[in-house]
Amino acid sequence: MARRVYLHIGTMKSATSYLQELCALNADHLAAAGMLWPAGDLRSEAVKDLFDWRAVDADFTGAWGRLARAMRRHDGDVLISYELLAGVSGAHVRRLVKAAKAEVHVVLTARDTGRLIPSHWQTTIKNGQTHTWSQFAAAICAESDDADAQRLHTWFWKRHDLMSIISRWQHSVPVGRMVLVTVPPAGGDQEEVAQRFGDAIGVELRGRCQPKPWTNSSLGAHSVELMRRLNDQIVDVDDLAGSRGWRRALGQALAEHGDKEPGFALSAAQHDWARRRALAANVELEKLGIRVEGHLDDLIPADCPPPPAVADPVETSESELLLAAERALVSMATTVAELTSTGKEADAELRSAQQEKAKAEQAAARLRRRVQRLEAQSQARAEEGGVRRSPTSRAVGRLRAAGTRLRGSR
Repeated sequence: MARRVYLHIGTMKSATSYLQELCALNADHLAAAGMLWPAGDLRSEAVKDLFDWRAVDADFTGAWGRLARAMRRHDGDVLISYELLAGVSGAHVRRLVKAAKAEVHVVLTARDTGRLIPSHWQTTIKNGQTHTWSQFAAAICAESDDADAQRLHTWFWKRHDLMSIISRWQHSVPVGRMVLVTVPPAGGDQEEVAQRFGDAIGVELRGRCQPKPWTNSSLGAHSVELMRRLNDQIVDVDDLAGSRGWRRALGQALAEHGDKEPGFALSAAQHDWARRRALAANVELEKLGIRVEGHLDDLIPADCPPPPAVADPVETSESELLLAAERALVSMATTVAELTSTGKEADAELRSAQQEKAKAEQAAARLRRRVQRLEAQSQARAEEGGVRRSPTSRAVGRLRAAGTRLRGSR
């Protein structure tokens, strides 16, 4: 039975994808330290099953049972990372903590809101939304009487207001078993995040195998606007199973050229609003006394206006959209060619393996037939009164042994 379950609950866009891939790449290292990292997508599928979250193109039934059995067989600690847990209700928190059947610890990762808000808008676009950057930023950085803006504001801060998140979890997990991991400012050492997260769960993660640098990469202003407009045009694709596949592929292709485009950021007034909110939140976090790996100052947007090399994505010109689309198509064409080549090589290897298997099966069939003939001959001699083990029976034994070795080599 697992002793402790560490729940990395997010928040979203706080190096969660990086940390999840880091753990997946170093699952053996975690295991050597006594930490179970559930393989594949079981960690998220199990939570969806437990909460009865349904999906059109997926069935999660039984996933929690599989994870629970793995946890019962494990004598050490368990690590589950799923960034959507930061926004769940108190009822869902209680259900998960009860189902864990172990001492639950919560790890909460967070970054400064000046970088968080643009990053999260970009993710909504990658997931099919169509609101513009200015609409999103205005809704997040102010209270509004507009129903749509108010709904977006509430949705966002339910997932990112640290005190609100801690309050929901605190009813089931004491603050003494919570850790806040802060993401260093832009330009910092990526492995510092690994070090801080490792300290939170008690496993050294600095210097381990690192994820590819393109994982969840950012888009430039023109590229993200291109994707936003495509979301508005390509509606029917969303009715198909796996509809996000084309967005994922396009997003990776566009991200390869992000450094060739201007970025986008909060306005000076919005940046100031986010900074004041973060300063007030830090005061509350200090009063709470939650353990912090990193520094609370990491959560405060820099005391400076947005950089000059930014643009409002919605103002992207037709020629800039065309250039972004051209770059993406070239990248995707190259990827398709590489995948086609890899597929052909895999097909050739498969055909070769199938041919070898067929040859082995034919050889085994010939041996079986020969053994059957020799056994029949041996039986016939035995019925004639021979009691001594004949050369034929010895040959049968040798053939049987050869057949066993052949089957084992397949």
